[in-house]
Amino acid sequence: MSARQPKKATRVRAALRRAVVLASAVVARTVLTRTVLTSTAVAPVVLTSALLPALLLLSSAAAAQTYPTKVVSIVVPFPAGGTADVFARGIAPKLSAAWGQPVIVENRAGAGGNIAAEYVARAAADGHIIFLAPDPVLSTNQLIYPKLAYDAKRDFAPVTRLVEFPSVIVVNTSTGAKTLKDLQSLARAKPGTLNYSSFGTGSAPHIGMEMFKQIAGVDIVHVPYKGLAEALPALISNDVQVLFVGHNVSQNGATRDGRLRVLAVAGERRDPLIPDVPTFAEAGFPAMKGPNYWGFVVPAATPRTVVEKIRTDAAKVLKDPEIVERFGKRDGYELIGDTPEQFAARIQELTDIWAPVIKGARIRID
Repeated sequence: MSARQPKKATRVRAALRRAVVLASAVVARTVLTRTVLTSTAVAPVVLTSALLPALLLLSSAAAAQTYPTKVVSIVVPFPAGGTADVFARGIAPKLSAAWGQPVIVENRAGAGGNIAAEYVARAAADGHIIFLAPDPVLSTNQLIYPKLAYDAKRDFAPVTRLVEFPSVIVVNTSTGAKTLKDLQSLARAKPGTLNYSSFGTGSAPHIGMEMFKQIAGVDIVHVPYKGLAEALPALISNDVQVLFVGHNVSQNGATRDGRLRVLAVAGERRDPLIPDVPTFAEAGFPAMKGPNYWGFVVPAATPRTVVEKIRTDAAKVLKDPEIVERFGKRDGYELIGDTPEQFAARIQELTDIWAPVIKGARIRID
């Protein structure tokens, strides 16, 4: 650290202390002038109140210059070892290097991401607790859980969408289905005899397969599991025959050795991980959607300057050659790093896509 940096930090802290003292004086003066309110006392009240926005702006700017001042936690709503957890642990050291503070990953799994979401919503709004939020928590859970302890729009400030990746429909090859049309024909010929797994009621694999059922006009039975660690082995062992899941399943050993077959991929273009697999549109189902995202959100009252610092630094990390190679090229994620406004628009866009599916399937958890 250079000799100039401590001096800068000292000046910032001094400015912050002066702001606090000045704010206290303003409050005291405002109270006093209101106590002895006369026609001549109105002007001082207006003048002192006008200083408050400037004081808040100074405080916010100082917070951004000093952020972070302690350990930063990235909260992941899934167990350790899953794809989101691996991604979070991959970028954490890069953020730590940029911020000069430890960045740790905190796993708070359960209840479709709601346990983690509630924890972050109630956390201090200073940027030291960051939520790696998946799309269901921000886009669909409020449509499924009528008694949530948080409101995604009210309680979170979008920071940036980190990655987006498509879903696929994969089957056990014992079904004999080689295309999505084959699966549709098989399900129509034997309604209610095929099963599909998910990560639980209301999870993305559940909602995605319900969309396929509605579009294809088929009856495939839902069998919920507690996560990919259970849902995928059930598919491999043929306890279930179908799974709607993230594209990484294409790299699983059971897919490579022929026990599983990927039939179609969501998205406007083919996935570079599986270039021989058609898109849903190419497979005859253009209405099928299946985007997934992970993004950073923080408690809603977090200063905008802190939000912008997290976004800017996260976007830089996503351009790091090591991150691009590992998560962009090898794992096939689209690395984004967009603005809070763009992320908020994407959240709403996916909410609008999934809302009619959830209503049509009557997905609800009381």
